Amino acid sequence: MKKTMLALSGALALVSGVANAAMITTWDYKNDAGFIFAEPDVVIESGLQPADVLSVDTHTKLTWGDSIDGLPKSSLVVDSPVSGSLSTVAYGDSIQDSDYVDGTTMTHNNYRIGGPSSNYLSSAVLLDGLRLTATGWDALPPFAGGPSNEIEIGLGFDFIETPNRPESGICVDGKVAGTDFDDVDPNEGAGCDDYFILKPTPGVTFSIDALNEIVEFKVVFDLLDYGLSPVEAQALDLNTVYEVTTRLTGLAPVTDFCGNQTVPCVGFATKELEENNLFAEFAIRAIPEPASIAIFGLGLFGLSMAARRKRQS
Repeated sequence: MKKTMLALSGALALVSGVANAAMITTWDYKNDAGFIFAEPDVVIESGLQPADVLSVDTHTKLTWGDSIDGLPKSSLVVDSPVSGSLSTVAYGDSIQDSDYVDGTTMTHNNYRIGGPSSNYLSSAVLLDGLRLTATGWDALPPFAGGPSNEIEIGLGFDFIETPNRPESGICVDGKVAGTDFDDVDPNEGAGCDDYFILKPTPGVTFSIDALNEIVEFKVVFDLLDYGLSPVEAQALDLNTVYEVTTRLTGLAPVTDFCGNQTVPCVGFATKELEENNLFAEFAIRAIPEPASIAIFGLGLFGLSMAARRKRQS
C-alpha cells in the first residue's frame, strides 16, 4: 500500500575518511491515501482528492446501502493527507515502537443498513502514498539531489458486508451470531463481523503478530533509482538503500476466514454498530547495500587467493 517519492536537496562536496557509509538521518514526509475501483458501481464515491503524492485522482470516502433506524449509511473514510518528520534507524539496529510515526487512518463506520445486498460494497483498492524528503544526513556537507521518482503499491481488498441478524443464527465465518465481539447492544439483536480480506499484491509480503493485532509489510528503495548518481554516492561514501516498514493496527487480524481468497489470508474483522479504525504507522531504516556486500565478499576472496599463493611460493 505504499508509493514513495523522494526529494533530495543540497550542495555536492567530497567526503573522505568516513569509517562507515554515511546515511540520511532525518526526513520530512507527506502521506496520502484514497480509494479507486470501488465495486459495484452504485457505491457512492466522494471526497475527490487530486493526484499529488498519489499518481491518480482518488476518493477519500465510500458509502453504500440504505440508511435505517436513523443511523448513517455504512462507509469507509480515510483522513488524508498527513505530514510530519521522522528519523532513520541505523542499519544493525532494530526498529522500536518509538521509531514509528503516524500515517493515515481508515475508518469503517459499520452501521445497520437496508436495501438489496447487490448494492453493498464488495471490493475496492486503497492506494497509500508516501513522499520522503531528505532533511538531514551525517555526511558533511550535504549532497546534490536529482529528480524525484515514484514507487506505488495498491492494496486491493474484498469487503464482506454481513447480515446483522442471519435467520440461521450463524455468521458467514461459521461463528454464532453475536459471539465475535461482546459489545453488540442486546436490544439491537445478534451481530456478525464485517471483513476486509486483502488480495495478493505482487512484491508485497505481510507479517502478522496476532497476539498484539499488528500487520506489517516492507518496501525497499535505493537512492540511485531517484536521481542520485553512483559517482555522487561513491564520493560521499553514502548508504543509498533504505527500507520503509508500514505497521497496521486497530483492527483484529484474520487469517482463517478468507471469503473468495485462499486460506491462509490476511484480513481484518470490524465490529458491528461502531466506528472501526485501522491506523497506519511507518518507520524507515538504513540497510546494507547489496553492491557493498558483494564488493566486500570479493575482497575476502582476493585475500584468500593471495594467502594461498604466498603459502605455495
